[in-house]
Parts: sequence; structure tokens; C-alpha cells
Amino acid sequence: RRDYPRPSVIRIGYMVKRPRPRVRLTKREVFRRDDYTCQYCGSRARTLTLDHIVPRHRGGRHRWENLVAACASCN
Repeated sequence: RRDYPRPSVIRIGYMVKRPRPRVRLTKREVFRRDDYTCQYCGSRARTLTLDHIVPRHRGGRHRWENLVAACASCN
């Protein structure tokens, strides 16, 4: 058995794409993403609510980009 020097770059012929795990849009996951912190005042409140940045009645969607964790006084 012989020892060969390790290459600094390895070239592969093709890339294997792995699907990203999809995280479901739930209250718990939004709170986890926001580290259980109100995104407006920065407090770590015991009771958090979901807040739509652009309200749904103004055309805001129920999507990750439009939802944040907020304490009751900020929401």
C-alpha cells in the first residue's frame, strides 16, 4: 500500500442535488426562528403572538417573509 499526497482540490463530474428539508410554517417554527423574542421591542416575553407585517386585509400573505413573533403589547 502506498501513500499519496492529498489533493487540495477535488473535481467531480456531476453534482448530486439533495433536497432541502422543508420546515412547515407553524407558530412554533416562527417563534423558534425569531429566538422567542419580540421582533419589535426585543423582549423575551412568555406569551408571544404572530404578527403579519403587512396585514392580511391589506394584501399581506401568510408566508415566512410576512410573519414575525411579537409580544402582546407590540401586537
